[in-house]
Amino acid sequence: MLVVRTRMLAAIVAIVTDLQEEGALDAPLGTGEPIVDVEAFVDGELIGGFRKMDVPPIPIHKPHERGYAESEIAIDPYPPRQGQPTSVSTVVQNASDQAMTIDLEFGWAKFGMGIPFTTTGMVPPTRTVTLGAGLTTTVGVTWTPPQGGHQCVQVRLSDPSGTYEPQLSQRNVDVAERPPCGVTKVFSFTIYNDSPFAVTVDLGLVTFNVPAEWEVTTVPSGTMEIGPFGEGVVTVLVEIPCLGSTTVLHAQQEVAAMQEAAGGVPTIDVEGYVGGDLVGGIEIQFEGQEERKIYLPVVFKK
Repeated sequence: MLVVRTRMLAAIVAIVTDLQEEGALDAPLGTGEPIVDVEAFVDGELIGGFRKMDVPPIPIHKPHERGYAESEIAIDPYPPRQGQPTSVSTVVQNASDQAMTIDLEFGWAKFGMGIPFTTTGMVPPTRTVTLGAGLTTTVGVTWTPPQGGHQCVQVRLSDPSGTYEPQLSQRNVDVAERPPCGVTKVFSFTIYNDSPFAVTVDLGLVTFNVPAEWEVTTVPSGTMEIGPFGEGVVTVLVEIPCLGSTTVLHAQQEVAAMQEAAGGVPTIDVEGYVGGDLVGGIEIQFEGQEERKIYLPVVFKK
């Protein structure tokens, strides 16, 4: 063991000497990189060692996690939705024995590599927090994604005094897209009468979680006549207008927030009645720009 200790001490002296010669004693702190590695050998075989890390007093990055999928960033609700407020937060802990002040900047970028981050849509984009020794806190902002698709959220932690190097934490997210505005979506289905008698079909329209700005109509509306063994086509028109003012945007965000709290998506039901009895219907759900579902085709049988 005396030989091992001697080698370990010699290694420490050699490493410290190298650091001094390279001017590393004046290097920025808190890089998260190793400072020294000390290894012990017996007869040429490695038997153990230890590593000294340059860890900042309030670290945000977890070394064992990938830099684009870090769990310290929380997003609620998930997935976030285009145009709807979402909470973005991170947990920070002061591992030192004295109070520390940090700045946190929240941003996002389109999915990819080397794309600059922006704070647009983050309110407020920066937060300043003072943490006592050994304390933990959650710091969050509100993010309203202006677009859908694959994106990356970033939290930048920096030391106002400039003593420690800035730290970055990132998380890739998928933002659900809203149906496009300024368009009219058209859905059609066939009603078939397989009886030898003419029938009068009463059409009913029911909507759930559909914003007040949307215009939903059916053609024909009210009733339609279908002859023996005949058929008719019903068309559902969904007009999604573009927002024209900040007031309208705020109103729609409030509606969207209530929908999100209820766990619902815009849903349109068109039902058919013969003689007051429900005989069938369809259901259209708007999950996103291209993901729409239609259920229960109408078939009338007498």
